[in-house]
Amino acid sequence: MSCRAKLIAGVGALLAAGGALAVYAVYRRKRKALSSTATAAGPCTTDPTCHRDERDQDEGGGQPKVDTGSASGHVSKGTWSWIRRDQYDGLYKGGSIAWVQTMLVRQASYARALPTPGDLGPPNCRTAVVLWMHEACRTYRLTTECLHHAVDYLDRFLLLRPDTTPFRCRVVGAAAVLVASKILDQGSAPPLDGLCKDLAGACVPGYLVRVETGLCDTLQWRLHPTLAVHWAELYLVRALDCSEQGSADRDALLDLPRFARVVYLLTKALLYTDRFRFKASVLAAATLHLVYDGQRDLLRKATGVRPVNNVATCMEWVAFLMQDS
Repeated sequence: MSCRAKLIAGVGALLAAGGALAVYAVYRRKRKALSSTATAAGPCTTDPTCHRDERDQDEGGGQPKVDTGSASGHVSKGTWSWIRRDQYDGLYKGGSIAWVQTMLVRQASYARALPTPGDLGPPNCRTAVVLWMHEACRTYRLTTECLHHAVDYLDRFLLLRPDTTPFRCRVVGAAAVLVASKILDQGSAPPLDGLCKDLAGACVPGYLVRVETGLCDTLQWRLHPTLAVHWAELYLVRALDCSEQGSADRDALLDLPRFARVVYLLTKALLYTDRFRFKASVLAAATLHLVYDGQRDLLRKATGVRPVNNVATCMEWVAFLMQDS
């Protein structure tokens, strides 16, 4: 069984056992379906989610041939889409309200443990650790979703342990990457000795394991948060389901560079503690409204929010992130 097959099987078992959100399943089905199509267009340099695909191409001895007539990929303006048609047509009809409510309940249950901008201690320490975590995920070619989970673990830990020293904060960041990789990238978890070397030899593998266990215990093993990247994907799939077949709006929603832009902005937001002023669902909606500005009518239906109310402030903040992007 290949590494990718083991990954998909392992995540599938985890979702079935843990009762995780339906959007996780959509995300995994999408990655499996695009493994032989989206990667054929070459490595993506704008979206860190493509690191896994780049590694698979290297191990496979080259890129597969592009089948431009294949039904497994939708071509929009010369670029591959980020999801197949059979994965979104009618997917959320009838059940979208219930799934959104499930995600809202999950988001509310985690909200009590989410930090506010003033709760995380010295911001420079946290920013440096998040940058290190991002580099670690790139080094070991972990998915962007893995990075988002790891940063969420770190932030909630710092809220509960505000007296954490800068050294221990970095070790906790390494442990968070390790935990997230075991959950989301099974079979590709970074080696303990490798992470310890990345920490400049500041700790030994045994100590990192103890910190990893302590991190999970501190978080009460609540390791499946509802993040902005999950909301963004759910909103886009719902918008696709509301669009007309063959319309320009659908082509725009399927455009891979735009989707990569959304992921990039949400990943960049991880550096800033100001993002905790907004719920993950609101942050995702605001980002989509700015990146897909020509499809705001569809996004209003998909997200249930309007730029003129509580999302307006968040849109201004995301626009600030876009200025130097």
